[in-house]
Amino acid sequence: MTDSPLLVPAPRRLDLLGGLVAIGAQELAWIERAKLGAESGVEPCSGAYVLELGARVGRPVRVECNDEAGFSNAISTLAQLRHQYGERLPRARVRDWPEFATRGFLLDVSRGRVPDAEERRALVRRLAGLKLNRLELYTEHTFAYEGHEAVWRGSGALTSAEIRALDVECAAHGIELVANQNCFGHFEHWLKHPEYAGLAETHEAFVFEDIELQGPFSLCPTDPCSLELVRDLLGQLLPNFSSGRVNLNCDETQDVGQGRSASAVAERGAFSVYSDFVGQVAAIARSHGKRPEIWADIVLKAPERLHELPDDLVYIAWGYEPDHPFEAQAAQLSRLGREFLLCCGTGAWRSWIGRTRERRGNLENVIAAGLAHRPQGLLIAEWGDMGHTQVEPIGRLGVAEFAARAWNPGAAVSAAAISLQAFGDRSLQMADWLAELGDADLGLRERSGIPDEAGEPTRLHNANAIFEALHPSGFPNRIEDGNRLWAEFAARIESLAGSRPRVDPVLDGLLLHALGQARMARRHPSGA
Repeated sequence: MTDSPLLVPAPRRLDLLGGLVAIGAQELAWIERAKLGAESGVEPCSGAYVLELGARVGRPVRVECNDEAGFSNAISTLAQLRHQYGERLPRARVRDWPEFATRGFLLDVSRGRVPDAEERRALVRRLAGLKLNRLELYTEHTFAYEGHEAVWRGSGALTSAEIRALDVECAAHGIELVANQNCFGHFEHWLKHPEYAGLAETHEAFVFEDIELQGPFSLCPTDPCSLELVRDLLGQLLPNFSSGRVNLNCDETQDVGQGRSASAVAERGAFSVYSDFVGQVAAIARSHGKRPEIWADIVLKAPERLHELPDDLVYIAWGYEPDHPFEAQAAQLSRLGREFLLCCGTGAWRSWIGRTRERRGNLENVIAAGLAHRPQGLLIAEWGDMGHTQVEPIGRLGVAEFAARAWNPGAAVSAAAISLQAFGDRSLQMADWLAELGDADLGLRERSGIPDEAGEPTRLHNANAIFEALHPSGFPNRIEDGNRLWAEFAARIESLAGSRPRVDPVLDGLLLHALGQARMARRHPSGA
């Protein structure tokens, strides 16, 4: 174990004062707290703090801050130091503040995995330890709405009581739990049932990003009953959250105009039909005292018409590849005077083992756009496409690296600090090991995308090659046949299996499962 403090995120300034100080339970019960002074050298923003260890005899812990967020952040730093050193800590002074006010995590709970109470509590503690301050649980059909049991029965749906308990838990750790319910697209879990089938835009085939999919998918925006269903859902959901925000999603509604709303779209245009419905959904959220947020993918296709949507809408620009145009999108939203957030991804879904190079490129892209255009904040999403097959630690590394960069973009990300603080790995190897695992099939996925016009290989998007080989997306990707790239992948997996850090039985079991999935892909005919 290194003698240097291993903290994530890295603080703006950490001065070691020499010597050690004993900080046990008694000292923790008597933390001295004061306002930040003008001479503190700390940016006076929400969440800023000064933490001094060895401040004076009998009261060795002193925190200077101007709000509860700052105090919570100081305690998170203290907890990380105690995790590393035990009760005998180095005398030190930490001066720290966040670059972005909002630093959040979105977890998909609608595609096969709904965390139980124990895992929800662990997640909140993990996020708080990384100084993240916002959490969303993305829902399509996994909230237990009264009167709609046919939709969520058997899904592990969260109840009102569970959400309220989670809201309290989040608040106690300085995290805002933001309500989330898709209110337009991604409604197939509802529309497949006879009771709701009549609300669908279409049950027929429709074109989605140049491929043909089968409905149902979106609510029909011209059917008044669609709005009444949304009114019922939000009326049941929103009172369980103390946050003043709600993410209404309303993304990827590309089937609109290809079914029941076709005549309205022909007469008024797709954007007008979309914006009318979104405006009405936003008004419902507003009636519950919530400020509405939506994904920005649809509106960014027609930015000159943003004035047709409510002024108080907050837009979330999202993208999960290293070449996503965050810079252009952030500049556009900023120029139009709209409040917005930027959302990158863990890259873990449709992968089993992660996609390290793409994820890191995606993260650096969003950080650069954020620094240039100053959004309200940054988010990172962990989706569960194709059944949420990835195990939790695969995405955890991405969340930890995001937390480090979103707090202090000027500092290098410490793999050793993440290994210790995010994984409890005292060998300090876990973060590097997971990063290597996430690029085990890099050579394959760089040549397994949709061939270009000349028929040459391109990089695979939104998946790694070993997952796409077993679970084809429907896009005309071309997975490399059995060759040296598959052999190199297999050799890397076996090497990583032999060097896997051991931490605890639960984490060990999850990583063994990920390795087993990767080995299964090696036996696919493409890799023979």
